[in-house]
Amino acid sequence: MAVVRFLIVDACVLIDFAKADSAILTLVARHVGEVHVATPVFEEVKDIDATMATSLGIKIYEPSLEIAAAAAMKRGRLSFQDRLCLAIATAEGWTCVSNDKQLRAACDAAKVPVLWGFQVLAMLVDARAERGRRPHDRDEHRRVEQADRPRGAHTVPGQARNQGVVELVSNALFSSALQVVRIPAP
Repeated sequence: MAVVRFLIVDACVLIDFAKADSAILTLVARHVGEVHVATPVFEEVKDIDATMATSLGIKIYEPSLEIAAAAAMKRGRLSFQDRLCLAIATAEGWTCVSNDKQLRAACDAAKVPVLWGFQVLAMLVDARAERGRRPHDRDEHRRVEQADRPRGAHTVPGQARNQGVVELVSNALFSSALQVVRIPAP
């Protein structure tokens, strides 16, 4: 990965990834960029506790008084948590990850980089594919491959190296895409 990205993730994306498979969050943190969630946003997520968040590679962000004050000012129809994500992304120069159309529009208006949840998943697939093309130490590759493999999964000679990741990402991508077009998940 050429550029280290810092991502501030909103509740809807965090919930989607956690419900699809929380291992996605670890892979995103490892291969795409640091995953940050503001404390008030994290409190909306019932599927992950603080200990689990740390083990997944999520960094809980405690906003400064200035950032919280900026977020407290009413801005259109955005919730406080959405305004907080925008304020953090603006102050820190980070990329906001959201499937919320209003937050995305506010990010665009403020010239804040913004990604859909499924774009992060596509970046994960690209990063994993790129890693597979680079020359690397065989033992390191095996160690990383085993860490990335879902529990209970076994590799078969000739099987695609990224099959486990592709399966996780495709499940999360499907869930994320349904959120974007607002179709209830089956």
